[in-house]
Amino acid sequence: MVSICVPVAEVLELAKECLAKGEQVVIRIRGNSMYPFLCDSTDLVALEAPVSDSLKRGNIVLFRYKNQYLLHRIINKKGANYYLRGDNNWSFHLETCKKENIYGIVVKVNRNGREISCDSWQWRFLSLLWIRTHKCRVCLYACYCYLRKVRK
Repeated sequence: MVSICVPVAEVLELAKECLAKGEQVVIRIRGNSMYPFLCDSTDLVALEAPVSDSLKRGNIVLFRYKNQYLLHRIINKKGANYYLRGDNNWSFHLETCKKENIYGIVVKVNRNGREISCDSWQWRFLSLLWIRTHKCRVCLYACYCYLRKVRK
């Protein structure tokens, strides 16, 4: 077996081209920004090109932000702007991008051979619950950090 090391940016450029042709692309997740919904080095995601009105709150999308490709969740849309954030982000920072900078939408997740549809009611429910509880989770985490510091 031959291994080839290719920079992530090149792989994602190729994925972007395939998505533009209407092909489905499967990539392995790298990084922890989408934990616990997507796990680093374990999960595979199937991406498809977004069609007209397929971009909704809660969708995980591949987009370009400040010269890098990210796979984050749509939190909100106002006018022509989409506001996105990684699920493992404990701040209130949101990335902003336009529709033309969104190249793919995650339609399926494969975790250890088990396929999960992002259109299932369970996935949609948990995604929206995760978005809605962000402020509460940030406050609880801040309290936890403060209590850890006080105990030392």
